[in-house]
Amino acid sequence: EDIMVTFLYSFQNEFNKKYPARKTPVLDLFKDIFSWLPLYSYVDAGKSRMMIVHGGISDKVNLKKINTLTRNRYVSIEVPPQSQSGGKRLTADEDNEYRQIQDLFWSDPDPHNRKGCRKNDARNMACFFGPDITEQFLNKYNLSMIIRSHQVKEEGYEFTHDRKVLTVFSASNYCKGSNWGAIVRWDYNELEPWLISYKTEPVEMEKLSFNKQVTLFEDPAYQSLLEKIMTNKSLFQKEFEKADKNQTNHLPLTVWSEIMTKVLQIDLPWLTLRSKLVQEDTKGILYNSMFDGLTLDNPKFQM
Repeated sequence: EDIMVTFLYSFQNEFNKKYPARKTPVLDLFKDIFSWLPLYSYVDAGKSRMMIVHGGISDKVNLKKINTLTRNRYVSIEVPPQSQSGGKRLTADEDNEYRQIQDLFWSDPDPHNRKGCRKNDARNMACFFGPDITEQFLNKYNLSMIIRSHQVKEEGYEFTHDRKVLTVFSASNYCKGSNWGAIVRWDYNELEPWLISYKTEPVEMEKLSFNKQVTLFEDPAYQSLLEKIMTNKSLFQKEFEKADKNQTNHLPLTVWSEIMTKVLQIDLPWLTLRSKLVQEDTKGILYNSMFDGLTLDNPKFQM
């Protein structure tokens, strides 16, 4: 939601073709609306407190400063605003403020997990920030986690920095790619989020390795069930771990069956289907084996 980005990524071009008679006044309205959008959001979920931001942070970001700046001065993050001093260049304070905004929009967690902040060579602005910067920032502002987007992730999401930074990318098949999209659900007073991955288009499935027993399958209903299990992997893990209080990696057959119904909201004969979904031994159902078996040969369908 930046007027320069809408130009670079064809939003303006598409709009001009569809509404040629109204393009200028309406695009001016878009520009004004974009310049008032918040730079970050704060969510208090009881036991957890999250900062939600597009890109990330740096060692220079000061939320007290961000909260008091004149937001609509920054019509585009790509182009610095005019100096309020009347000069051609920004003052030192104005430049510091502008760079903080760039960091919020364009920074990424360091891909090599290095400490500190360093130039973000991939974007030619903002920075790569390390796990130590995340830790300091969270402690300073009494936060539990940073939730951000800005990067495509194969499963739609990714935890970094000791699970204190969560990247969520909600557009599946981005730029004709094969990634999943994801959304976050955070219940009040919970310490961990629920993550739901999805595909917005039909997925072409060809060959499945399923507990090394099933290789090819024809039944569309069976394909649909597999997809539902994969898209709800995070929810299943949460429920399984909650039920497995002693961390044995086993669950009684009836408990596993109840969780399958609860998560998928489908009442199927799970006891009959279990041989094709999970492994079991004398101690019960090895619930994690359900995900070990869900490895599709097509990498875009892997979880």
